[in-house]
Amino acid sequence: MVPEKGILDAVRVLADLRRNRGLDACLVLAGAGPALAGGIRLAAELEVEHDVEARTWLATEDLAALYKETEVLLAPSRSTSTWAEQFGRNILEAQASGCVVAGYDSGAMAEVGGKAALLVPEGDVAGLADVVSSALGDEAGFEALRQAGLALARDRTWRQVAIEQFEMYQAATGRLPVPLLSGSPRRLRESSVAEYGLPATARGQLRPFAVPILRRPSPASRALGRVMDLVGETSAKLQRRH
Repeated sequence: MVPEKGILDAVRVLADLRRNRGLDACLVLAGAGPALAGGIRLAAELEVEHDVEARTWLATEDLAALYKETEVLLAPSRSTSTWAEQFGRNILEAQASGCVVAGYDSGAMAEVGGKAALLVPEGDVAGLADVVSSALGDEAGFEALRQAGLALARDRTWRQVAIEQFEMYQAATGRLPVPLLSGSPRRLRESSVAEYGLPATARGQLRPFAVPILRRPSPASRALGRVMDLVGETSAKLQRRH
């Protein structure tokens, strides 16, 4: 467990559900890591320590059993200047177990969770508590989310991942125009978005994350991004002339 996984926000959501919405909820923190102790301390401060259970690393069968007895998986991952949620395997595991996923719209969460996941903006603890409370209070809607997650999970196997990865490489090597590799940054970005959709976000930024400063939304980062684009566009024009 690391801070980026949003352990503190998960505890805050639990406190909100119990205090403000009257739900007899409990939170299971499965795993170990540097953020666990802080989560336990915060639970005590918010007076929900008796409703938080910490379980260290679980064997595969024990983890599967935990998913089966869980109603909602909380996934409040928070982007940083150097990290965004790249995949979220726990989302797939939870959905395959019939567990509803609720979390932040962070990194690849929306792409992986699909319409079966309940997502709110990063840091919106009250909003996350609200969607969880609403889902648990709507039996038919909750079951629809469960079934949608199960349907998504059926085609998300390691075999299917390997097949689609292989097909992607075949497609790329068979039709990628060489000039694109040194073309206009703007056109490259537009082409990538048109073919693959918008990239994952980190702190609300859509720019690729190759340069760390560009991951931090600020006037300086936006100015640097414009300068880099200008240099890239100028370089592309000079190459075309030659």
